[in-house]
Amino acid sequence: MSGRTPLSFANVIACLSLFVALSGTAVAAVALDRDSVGSREIRDGAVRSSELLDGGVRIGDLSSGAKGALLGDLRTTDDEFVRFVASCDGGDLTDCPDHFVLGLADGGPARNWHVQAKFQVGFGTGDTEATNRCGLVQIRSSGPEVVLDEAQIAGDIEQTIALSAVVKKPAGNPVISLRCTEQPETDGVPGSQDVGHTVFVRMTALEVGKVREN
Repeated sequence: MSGRTPLSFANVIACLSLFVALSGTAVAAVALDRDSVGSREIRDGAVRSSELLDGGVRIGDLSSGAKGALLGDLRTTDDEFVRFVASCDGGDLTDCPDHFVLGLADGGPARNWHVQAKFQVGFGTGDTEATNRCGLVQIRSSGPEVVLDEAQIAGDIEQTIALSAVVKKPAGNPVISLRCTEQPETDGVPGSQDVGHTVFVRMTALEVGKVREN
């Protein structure tokens, strides 16, 4: 009879566990070296939200196209040349001619827009003390025109004006007009001191998502 002690069930299980643990570590070390996984090893759709660290993806990690898609549609127009304001009574901007226009319609569904206009404007008062104004006017395809935002301009000092407004979906992607009044008492000669003018005009419209109701 030999002196060997027969293996117990517990000894067999312990040996198997040790073998699996050692072999698993070895396989992982050989198969996945540091920085060895690239785009070729990742199949489409393999990386989902659950595999991403919350807050781990920043704007700087995105392509230019992805950044543009997040911002929404952008419309812009600018003109760095002086434009003289047509004579228009200062009582109501909806009765004045268009000075600059920015169209929002493109045949697609109605959207919410954040519209801005920035420009320099100068007026001479001439023989009157009337106060002029410039404003953004929403021109609907049907229905009345609406003054969205306006600023008063008094005196003959050139001023920088910024106007801003939100145009909601029910407006149906209208045309936005920048209009300025000019009192009819002025002589109306372009270049003279008492004629209104705008310069460095820039109008932009950025598509936005939900609009909070007041």
